[in-house]
Amino acid sequence: MELESFAPVFKLLKIYDSIQDPNLRADANEALGYFYTSTFEFETAIAYFSKALDDYHASSQWMKFAETSKQLAMIHCDLKQFDAAEKVLLKSLEIAQTHYLGFYILKPLQEITILYSYHKNKPKEAIVYGKLFIEKLNKFKSEGIDNADFNYSKTIDAAIVNLEMENSYLKLKQYDNAKYHLEKSLDFFLPSDDQEKLTRIYKHLFTWALQTNQEKSVTLDYLERFYTYNTGYYLDYVTSIRGRVNNIEQINNYVDKLEKEKQNYLKERGLREKITWLLVALIVLSLITILILRKLYITQKKYNKKLTEEKETLMSIDKERQLYFSIISHELRTPMFAISGLIDVLKKNKNSLKNNDDDVLTSLEASSNYLKHLIGNILIFDATKGNGDKIKIKLEEFELKEFLSFISNKFLVLAVKKDVRINLDFKNIKEDLVVYAFKDGLDQVLSNLIINAIKFSQKEQSVTIAAEQHSIPDTNKIAVKFSIKDEGEGIDEELQSKLFEFGKKFDSDEEVNTKKMEGIGIGLSVVYHLLKKCFNSEIKIDSKKQEGSTFSFTIFFDESQKLCVSKSNLEKPQNPLNILVIDDNRIALMVTKKLLENATLNCYTCTDEDDVLSIIEDKQIDVVVVDINMPYINGYEMTKLIKEKFTIPVIAHTAGEEVSVSDEKVIQAKIDDVLIKPYSARDFKVKLDKLNFGLINT
Repeated sequence: MELESFAPVFKLLKIYDSIQDPNLRADANEALGYFYTSTFEFETAIAYFSKALDDYHASSQWMKFAETSKQLAMIHCDLKQFDAAEKVLLKSLEIAQTHYLGFYILKPLQEITILYSYHKNKPKEAIVYGKLFIEKLNKFKSEGIDNADFNYSKTIDAAIVNLEMENSYLKLKQYDNAKYHLEKSLDFFLPSDDQEKLTRIYKHLFTWALQTNQEKSVTLDYLERFYTYNTGYYLDYVTSIRGRVNNIEQINNYVDKLEKEKQNYLKERGLREKITWLLVALIVLSLITILILRKLYITQKKYNKKLTEEKETLMSIDKERQLYFSIISHELRTPMFAISGLIDVLKKNKNSLKNNDDDVLTSLEASSNYLKHLIGNILIFDATKGNGDKIKIKLEEFELKEFLSFISNKFLVLAVKKDVRINLDFKNIKEDLVVYAFKDGLDQVLSNLIINAIKFSQKEQSVTIAAEQHSIPDTNKIAVKFSIKDEGEGIDEELQSKLFEFGKKFDSDEEVNTKKMEGIGIGLSVVYHLLKKCFNSEIKIDSKKQEGSTFSFTIFFDESQKLCVSKSNLEKPQNPLNILVIDDNRIALMVTKKLLENATLNCYTCTDEDDVLSIIEDKQIDVVVVDINMPYINGYEMTKLIKEKFTIPVIAHTAGEEVSVSDEKVIQAKIDDVLIKPYSARDFKVKLDKLNFGLINT
């Protein structure tokens, strides 16, 4: 399409503001809606089509109202605003039922059939409106109407309705009805060689053939035709888009030209007035300039001194930044190399590693734990500097003794490597004490202090992790004092005041001894900020040269009031649980299946496009694990469908840390619990334990 074909639109834009006649104004709004749709400016197109609808409604032009409603709904669908499209179309149908529109009622009926079938995945509703379309169409055919718009409705619109009805019947597994409408749509679109429609038809024919166990030759023929038309449609689509992009560039150039002409006109009209004001302004500015120069002369030295100080500060910050990223580059590569190297060893030496694979996997797990810890430090450190997201505090219940044992075991390999002993010392800690607190934050604090203690310990020395409980009368709170003690060489008193500020415990002009000072130097800074911002606590140091160091802090916990079910009293299932994992990522499905099967659970997998309800019923599923973000149907909607028919628990697993059981969407969908990826088999069993399956010790 050449630029000259848009000349009427450009003329309309020039005179738009001067149009007073309501009917002309309505038609102008509709025309501009079509124009901005062609230039991909959909939000502007929506605005003009909405104005046109208001004008047609006010002037009772119901046929134009129906046609414009269809166009507006199509744009909403292109923008995935399906609820808005539904609202527009239902309003149009309401108008059609109140005011006789003749065959123009077919417009909203056809579009709402497409909406429910193709966009909103509501096949039953799509079939209802599709049948109503066909019923109305047959009635108008019998009246012998000879009209271009009606001819379009009874041919192309009818063929598209057949296409959407077969799609809906296919989803409902009503294969005979689906085949009937497939053949009707194929009979129409095959002679026209409509690449897009034929792509959909042969895709659905292929699906129908698979699901009805047709002969292999028939199924493969449908598949081959699907690929042929799909390729042709893609090439045609690319060519069309390129042409429209060229038109948009020409249109934008012309619009820019119109805008420049408008600006020139405004400049010429106000030129004399501006000149007058300019002369006045020049006089005033001259006086102000004299005063400013005098002021600048007096304060020049002051500002120069300040600029010098700021320059030095910026240079210091830049040195810290360079130091930070230099060390972090080294530290990130180290565990990653260990992980990739160990995996390579496992791949290439499967037979020779049979006697040593526990050691290899233990080393691999240790490297992975350290890398997770390091990444956690980086994210928290970045948040404390105001560069990243705020620290996300997630409160949860956990057994304190079990938690401290888990933390110490995480770094056992690191301690053994240096021949350092790790001791646990519990004082007045009640058995099975369950607290409610920021577990991940406490994990990060203790991990940093333990790593530091091991780092600065010598061979055959000990690191002691102590926890001492103090009750607070007349409250449900308890105070626990944590301390990490090492027997290393101690810390100079002068250095102690700088420990919690990154960069200030090093001289950045000297080479950093990365062998001795392993880590990226932000661990204690992370400890300081986490305790201060998340636990309302502070770190204390007791250290003398050659006598070791003790880092301690106190945290006030809410002691959980929930009943703690003894693990020995939980009723364990006689047979392994049947778990169904739903995810659109097949690699994620494979990994999860291996993880759960190694944990002695029966694991079945499927994607969001499979018949999930039938699988649950056939396999007698006990627990469903569903991903949140899936393209065909998301985890929230999938859970709602499952809960409507079954009473089994549903656990959502997701890589997004912002999802939790307290989210409104999670509560509305009746999701029972949330797992954040990556997680271990033990993490999964803990969730099952909370659901009273009693698998924590299995």
